[in-house]
Amino acid sequence: MNIKLLHTRLFFQAVVMLAFFTGSVFAQSSGWVQQTSGTNVNLEDIQFIDANTGWAVGWDNTILKTTDGGQTWVTKRSIAKGPFIYGVYFWDANKGWAAEDNGSILSTTDGGETWSEKSTSAPYLIDFDFVDANNGWAFGGLGAILHTTDGGTHWTSQNTKQGNDFYAGKFFNADTGVAVGYLGRCIRTTDGGNTWQQTSSYLAGSFDDLSFINSTEGWAVGPLDTNTVIAHTTDGGQNWIKQKQLNGMNLDGIFFIDSQNGWASGGATGINRIQHGVILHTTDGGTSWEQSNFYFSNFYNLKAFSFIDAHIGWVVGDAGVILHTTNGGVTAVKEITGNALPQQFILKQNYPNPFNPSTTIEFSIPKQSFVTLKVYDLLGREIATLVNKELMSGSYKTEFNASSAKSKLASGIYLYRLNAGGYVQTKKLMLMK
Repeated sequence: MNIKLLHTRLFFQAVVMLAFFTGSVFAQSSGWVQQTSGTNVNLEDIQFIDANTGWAVGWDNTILKTTDGGQTWVTKRSIAKGPFIYGVYFWDANKGWAAEDNGSILSTTDGGETWSEKSTSAPYLIDFDFVDANNGWAFGGLGAILHTTDGGTHWTSQNTKQGNDFYAGKFFNADTGVAVGYLGRCIRTTDGGNTWQQTSSYLAGSFDDLSFINSTEGWAVGPLDTNTVIAHTTDGGQNWIKQKQLNGMNLDGIFFIDSQNGWASGGATGINRIQHGVILHTTDGGTSWEQSNFYFSNFYNLKAFSFIDAHIGWVVGDAGVILHTTNGGVTAVKEITGNALPQQFILKQNYPNPFNPSTTIEFSIPKQSFVTLKVYDLLGREIATLVNKELMSGSYKTEFNASSAKSKLASGIYLYRLNAGGYVQTKKLMLMK
């Protein structure tokens, strides 16, 4: 599936609207909180330059800006001629660029208050990367890579000898960079893009996004049929290995903040075959991935991340969704210290109970186990995944906050279930507003 193609995007927009109006299960955001974007169009990209100032772009020529960390987003109408804006890149608080699907590039020198438009030879553009305020590249359709040395006043087309789309690129300095795209393709340059060479990438599918933490180590992600491939390089993109294949998911966004901590985003098929957004998190460099929040059922796909450190970040997606985390998107489960190691599996009654809006749940496991702790309504629909990870023997506690659910929960009785090492126990909890 190539989500960058127009006809596919239009199909998925219909899926989004169907899910939005029909509804399905509730979703609890845990480490991610939804912000009010003020729009319901699909958002494609996001960038923050610090904890307060950021921009998001998407369909219907949408450009959003925030100066308070996303608490409020203001629409900055662009002069874009094409229907979509795929990518956004800001060098500082004033100077930035946005990529249009008609191949034009928008530029601003006042933080996005006003924009100018520059036509290019590319059929459409998707991504940017700059090494300084003047020297940058744009990546796009049918092998297009453009280069500017004057901050975007002029763009020169580079000969990639490729006819397929490039969805993302990264330059490590003014000479050396890589670009990835359709059919798992990766090309590399060491002379600023004057010449490009195909690397040893051999993976099928597409690379929709990439993330490098330095000039040698990086990751790329993209769909392969109904699955996802995450590839890893330790030599600046000259060689790639298939680090992980995730079945039943189509992921097309990836972001690493350091050699261990990274996130991937996209979509998967859930209850009643409705597509839903997915966020995965790794703390071991991509060897294993944990679904850091269950899902949000009223939109199809999550797209791009922007993190300023290992804790503070944002992700955008379909239907105007912007999610924010201040803890890396990790579900908080804390070990209770000072007690003797438990001799049996125990799931305690939550406290307080009744509760509004949050309650604490404690449990004990006598041996190392993979633990899931989930909350359901009385119809068996999953509301929240509170724990979904391997834990050592010990006693633990975690919090369920009903106010962070995507769909507001009504007063009433809910169920929470512990599954660990073959032990399954279910108890009731009561929300009283």
